Amino acid sequence: MKQLLLLACLCLPLAAHAKTSLVKELNLPNGLKVHEYRMDNGMQLLLVPDASGPVFTYQMWFKVGSASEKLDPKLKKTGLAHLFEHMMFRGTPKVPDGIFDQKLSQAGAVGMNATTWFDRTNYFESLPKDKLELAFQLESDRMQNLKLNEKLFKTELGAVFGELKMRNDQPSSVAFEELFALAYDVHPYRNPVIGTPEELNSFTVKDANYFYRTYYSPNNATLILLGDFKIPQAIKLAEKYYGPMKSQVIPNHEFPTEPEQTKPKRKDITHPLATSDVLMLGFKIPGIMNEDMPALEAVGALLASGNGSWLEQELVQENIVSSVSASPMMYRHPSLFLVSIQMAPGKAYEDALKVVNKALERIREGKVPAEDLERAKNVYRLSEYSQLLDQSTVGKNLGEGLVRGDDYRRNFEILEKVKDVTVADMQRVAKAYLTEARSSLLRLSPAPKGQK
Repeated sequence: MKQLLLLACLCLPLAAHAKTSLVKELNLPNGLKVHEYRMDNGMQLLLVPDASGPVFTYQMWFKVGSASEKLDPKLKKTGLAHLFEHMMFRGTPKVPDGIFDQKLSQAGAVGMNATTWFDRTNYFESLPKDKLELAFQLESDRMQNLKLNEKLFKTELGAVFGELKMRNDQPSSVAFEELFALAYDVHPYRNPVIGTPEELNSFTVKDANYFYRTYYSPNNATLILLGDFKIPQAIKLAEKYYGPMKSQVIPNHEFPTEPEQTKPKRKDITHPLATSDVLMLGFKIPGIMNEDMPALEAVGALLASGNGSWLEQELVQENIVSSVSASPMMYRHPSLFLVSIQMAPGKAYEDALKVVNKALERIREGKVPAEDLERAKNVYRLSEYSQLLDQSTVGKNLGEGLVRGDDYRRNFEILEKVKDVTVADMQRVAKAYLTEARSSLLRLSPAPKGQK
């Protein structure tokens, strides 16, 4: 007994000074396991060992996107989150401008990139297993030692304006942004992620430095590491490179409540580069954590996933439209169920809308054949499960669930629950959300010759 007590006492100081603690573990549908750890400074680690190949995928996720910056009293504008994504590649005193990409490329990295969206910003790359410490070195360095000056800021601002022009030249991108501006009245989802020219020109290096020091702190960050590594090795490196970082106070934004939509909205615009009509039809739905998400995913699959889907058969195969998709967007806050249509040249958009409305009415009436329900669920699950063979996609599913719903398990929960969706479930969500009163229709058509 004395020996046991002595052993317990000896262990207490170790536990008290542990820098990283295991929170919980999760078995994934692909046979892998997520090990969640939390560091003393608040940084979260999601470690997913996978020895199927001598590689790993390194993803850094930050819980800040365009929606947050719009509500920050020190910013009140949109576009800096995306602009800052560009700045993260511009070097530090240890790793000068251009050397970050060079070091990763020389190490054999693939898939190096970053994205910004409403609720998050993420950075990612995949490397050979023996380059794990290099990834920790480079990513932790730019997370705390980024070089911010007027010259680099203006350079990247110019690059963003170039990207903005490219997006404005794409009819589908313009239609998507215009739909969100139409559908939302007060929520910051209505603002374009990339910002507007006026807002972008008003940002300063001081704004960028505030944004960096506030939102790129360890207690607002998650490292998702997947691949061929040992957990003790990853924790040791995390404590070495991220452990010294100090947590910061993250602003707690009060998001405005979007008013209940009681009548349909519609907007018609033109685009000089459009060759046929683009239709974006959005229906107000809850956020990702709502329990109706599996049924809405099944509805999307029934409508537009696979050659046997209703809209594929009645629109694409009949040459009325060139393409069609349907799915719930599933963001942190109230979202949209989006039906996106590219009309075939010369075809009337009214014909496509009639088919879509008829299909939705059938679902609201519960007139879904059992074989169609099973096909939709099988197609959805097969598509999602097949993607879980890819490390990067597994990481993306974990990350999106985390930043959108504070639960990295969420996307996998939805995937599992889709198999239990019934016709009654589809009918219920269609009657609750997929109604004309909750709809917003954006039609983009080719501009007359000579009109810009």
